[in-house]
Amino acid sequence: ASVTTTRLAAPVLFSPENNAVLSCASNATLAWEPAPEIRVDDLYVVHLGYVDADDAVVWVAQPQRAANVIAWEVDAALCDLPPDTASGEWQWWVEVVAETGGAQQPVSPPSEIRSFVWR
Repeated sequence: ASVTTTRLAAPVLFSPENNAVLSCASNATLAWEPAPEIRVDDLYVVHLGYVDADDAVVWVAQPQRAANVIAWEVDAALCDLPPDTASGEWQWWVEVVAETGGAQQPVSPPSEIRSFVWR
């Protein structure tokens, strides 16, 4: 296994606040602080999932954002994905990846994981 050296600090999440309650009637915007020393060809990867009835997280989206984009507007249609038995809690975190030899490698540790309730 190749050792991946992280050259960036873990991304710092900005909003929503942990455990925020959001309305399904509108899109949810996830935002984070710009990573110091991020390179122009690095990418942010946002991981979003909902917590199912068994308290397991079902990861449903991993969109990528350019190095100068520090938010992702989550389509409110995703709010309907979890089954009715789920709590409405979602989790998200962000990491930075770089393209290396045709594959993407993380170049930052993962951020903290934040939760929000979307219903």
